[in-house]
Amino acid sequence: MFMIIGAMNNPKEDVVSEIEAIVSAEYDYVELTVEPPMASREIVLERLSEIKSTASSSKRGIIVGHTAWYMPIVIPYDSVRKRALDELVRDFELFNKIGSVEYVVVHTSFSPGYESDDIMELSLIESLERLKREAEERGLRLLIENDPISPFSRYERVIMALDADMCLDLGHAFVVKGLRSGLLLAYRTGKLRHVHAHDNKGKKDEHLPIGAGKIPWDFVIKTLKAIGYNGTITVEDHSQSRDLRAYSGELLRKMWREIEKGNIWELLPVGP
Repeated sequence: MFMIIGAMNNPKEDVVSEIEAIVSAEYDYVELTVEPPMASREIVLERLSEIKSTASSSKRGIIVGHTAWYMPIVIPYDSVRKRALDELVRDFELFNKIGSVEYVVVHTSFSPGYESDDIMELSLIESLERLKREAEERGLRLLIENDPISPFSRYERVIMALDADMCLDLGHAFVVKGLRSGLLLAYRTGKLRHVHAHDNKGKKDEHLPIGAGKIPWDFVIKTLKAIGYNGTITVEDHSQSRDLRAYSGELLRKMWREIEKGNIWELLPVGP
């Protein structure tokens, strides 16, 4: 069993040149995030033929679609929430048009406008139920990603309530001290379908290269292997260094090979 490793485009950079760099780094697939300023829906639609052609040079092409994390799908104004959900559905239609996309990732975004956590969670579950239905109608599988602000226990309740598929963001989980909880939830539910990998120092969501922060990657990779995970892992390094993003993929593969050999070794950090 070997890891299937892809990378996500940085939405602050030209979308086609980002995909070219991901393909050049020999990643297995592309996770396309549709976000302004350089990968908005309008830009992606305008350059769709070029995007698909470039991504097809990777082993699997674009197999994961990623949506903006800040869409207000939990907000005390129903008209605003409905508009946000409508915008996400338009993203789903775009991913369906690409043809190769299997998964679409949405986020547990919470609004500070609610006083009651219970009301927030019910509102989120209602929004995600609609998105799950809309994704399935377009031949896509909805994955719910944990956020870097809320207690991980909240994400766990949402996953259990919806019987939903997980996108476990390791960097986000580490910030809220939920790394072990996330891996345990994946083991208990069997719902882990996709992983996001990027590093940080445990204080904020930095999206650093693998090894540049404090995440215990040897523990993470050993645990993923132990629970039998054989899905996709996307490097989500937004450090704006394409060389370091390529190196992140190499490090993940190296760790996996060493663990398969039964070796225990320390990951040499990229930075402090």
